[in-house]
Amino acid sequence: KAKVVMADLNKAVGNTPDGQKRLVSIYFTLARELESQLALASSEQQRQALANGFETFLNEVGKTSDKFSVRHWVGATMQSLGNGFEVDGKLTPQSKVYYEKAIAQFSAIKEKGTADPGWVNEDPKTSAAYMAQIRMNMAQVMKKTGDYKGASEELAYILIKTPSNVSVQIEAAKTYNELGRREKDIDMFKYAISGARKLNSGEENIIWGWKKIYGLAQGKDKFKDEYFEARLGIAQARLGWAQLLQGDEKKKQLGYAKMEILNTQKIYPELGGPDFKIRFSALLNLIQNITQESSPDGNDLVKQTDASESPLDPEFDNTIWDSRLVIGSTLVVALLSIAAVILYILLAKKSSQKRNSRKSRGKR
Repeated sequence: KAKVVMADLNKAVGNTPDGQKRLVSIYFTLARELESQLALASSEQQRQALANGFETFLNEVGKTSDKFSVRHWVGATMQSLGNGFEVDGKLTPQSKVYYEKAIAQFSAIKEKGTADPGWVNEDPKTSAAYMAQIRMNMAQVMKKTGDYKGASEELAYILIKTPSNVSVQIEAAKTYNELGRREKDIDMFKYAISGARKLNSGEENIIWGWKKIYGLAQGKDKFKDEYFEARLGIAQARLGWAQLLQGDEKKKQLGYAKMEILNTQKIYPELGGPDFKIRFSALLNLIQNITQESSPDGNDLVKQTDASESPLDPEFDNTIWDSRLVIGSTLVVALLSIAAVILYILLAKKSSQKRNSRKSRGKR
């Protein structure tokens, strides 16, 4: 039956490069639908029966076809099965089994695709894009199983080839945040903020870090979500860093984490929309709980920053002020200067008119 289904699908889309792209799209739609069905299952028995049936089908498919599109789909569907068996976003023994099968599938694809790019796709650019996606899938699943270092290596490899892939840069920065929390390592939080992994001495970091991401995304509508994700990410990194410290150093980093949020709100009062605002507010509340602060309305996002927490602190990241506030200040100064010149001209003209009027009366 699996052979018949696969043959019908291949026949329907055709064996051209465009047809194979459509086939991959169909497969991934099926994988997402499966994950939805698992989430909607009314009982554990029903969910397990659905998963077992689909896994049997996947195993049969894997035996009948060695095409990249099919192998990729099998791996992605194993990943979806793993997601479907998580409980409240946490790993379970069943989800771990599926994640490990997904990693094995992606690893085999990566090995074969690296040796024979034409097997992935006859177009080199399309082949490279698919291989990057395989590594991205691997990194996501590795993080689910707790292998954050392995995930970081896969993401770094993608970025060696395509450093401007912002979605991968964000995933890499998130991975360092997660590594810092998991291993209780301040250096990981520093890497998340400022970047990491230089190929050679003196070169830029392969992984940019939150600072560079939001610096490049600021003011660009196309990357609005990426900007707010980065502002949130750097605040999370500051908080994680603070939680590994004691005394005044802890208080300082907590203050920086808070200022990241409040300064962003000063420039963008809506904080990127309802979803981001909820996340910013939740993070700020967490910081306030740790510092035992409170505000009358329970939400400090509407308050102004204290004078003692100046954004011009030399150790605080002030780049958020560099564009809008500096440009805004420049415009204000320019407008005041123009107004002063106009006022001077008007007064000079009026004074000249008075002198001419006196001369005229004196002649009469």
